[in-house]
Formats: sequence, C-alpha cells, structure tokens
Amino acid sequence: MGKCANWDTLKEPFQKYIPDSLQHLIPVFKKINNNDQEYRCSPNKDYFSNNVAKQEKLDNENEQIIIRILKKYGYRNMLQFGSIGMFAITGVVQHGSDSLKLGIYPAFVEAMNDSMLDPQSVMMLEDRINTHRKRKQYFGTQIATYYEGKKRCYDIYPLFN
Repeated sequence: MGKCANWDTLKEPFQKYIPDSLQHLIPVFKKINNNDQEYRCSPNKDYFSNNVAKQEKLDNENEQIIIRILKKYGYRNMLQFGSIGMFAITGVVQHGSDSLKLGIYPAFVEAMNDSMLDPQSVMMLEDRINTHRKRKQYFGTQIATYYEGKKRCYDIYPLFN
C-alpha cells in the first residue's frame, strides 16, 4: 500500500449511533477506503502509473460493493453509515465510473437537501463530472497532480468565472 492511513486502525467516531443492523458494514467500508487509495497516495510518481490497471480493478470492485449497499439500504445519513462509511461512498463515487457519477448525482443532491450529506460532497461530484467532460469546474475542488523531477506538484483545473 502507498503511504496512506490504514483505515483498519481507525475507530468509527459515530459507531454508537450506527444501527446494529449496519454495524457489519464498518469493516467493509474500512476495506473500501484502503482499496480506494491503494496505489493513489504514494509519493513515488511511478507507483500509481505502474499500477493503474490494479487500481482500476480495485475501483471497479469497490463500485460494485457500494452499488449493492446503496440498493439494499438506500442513501442514509452519516449517523447511520458512520463517517467511515460516508467517506467510502463519496470516495468510490469520485473515483468510480462516469455512469455511477451521473446516476448518483441526483441522490447526492437530494441527500444534501435533506441534510443527510454535506454540500462539499456534492460540490466535488459536480466538479468531477464537469472536468471529466472537459468542462470548467464551478467550485475548484478538482486538482491535477504532476511531477517536476521528483517534486509532486498540483494545479487546479480551470474554473468558471
């Protein structure tokens, strides 16, 4: 794994609020979060580029798991899935297929309007959809990572004025 947090060691801060019927999802969400960053977060520029196919396979597996969870339980607020679960869902959506992003966007907006999802998650998703469609972003949440020699650099994708 790259130099990322190991989600297995993190405690769910909202665990006591998660219904007993959903407690079994906490380790599933932790594994999804670990898999989501398996090859992405290394400071070694070649680590991700040499493992793109492996990361895409993990992303596809994560996407299928999240789709099954959402079909079974619906989109719930943080107190029902916990912060680790919400992080897993939003991360998978960000790195998931365009069809997932477009398909879940209305549910994200509805969840935000019902105060079940933070506005930042919707903003990130909208910007991600726009940048994938070669459009400018509205909120400035999407960045490009590149290297100058061994130095990791970042640029914000273009914004609407």
